[in-house]
Amino acid sequence: MRDDRKKNFYLVSVPGHRSINLKTLAERIPSRKLSFASEADLWEWLRLEKGHVTPLGVLNDEQKDVIVVFDRALRGQQIGIHPMENTATIFLAFEDVRRLVEEHGNPVVLCDFK
Repeated sequence: MRDDRKKNFYLVSVPGHRSINLKTLAERIPSRKLSFASEADLWEWLRLEKGHVTPLGVLNDEQKDVIVVFDRALRGQQIGIHPMENTATIFLAFEDVRRLVEEHGNPVVLCDFK
């Protein structure tokens, strides 16, 4: 995701059964109006291709500018994520993924998507 001025980029993770209202998300983060990042932006910021987005992608964010937003519902769960491409899935404790992102240096926001 990105704001309408392309100044802030977000990687948003929610359980697979949840949908996201971008206007509500922008209010809760808070952010300016949100939209999906382009394929070029995905590659520039995270070295990921469309369809391969994963929370682990922030490990490619050398500037540590991408803000990672996790749904609070993920706490205490085992989550399935792609290991940088969508041909495989690995299962990790949410807390381990969050810790990895935080230790890398990217900002983390927990948000209630209900």
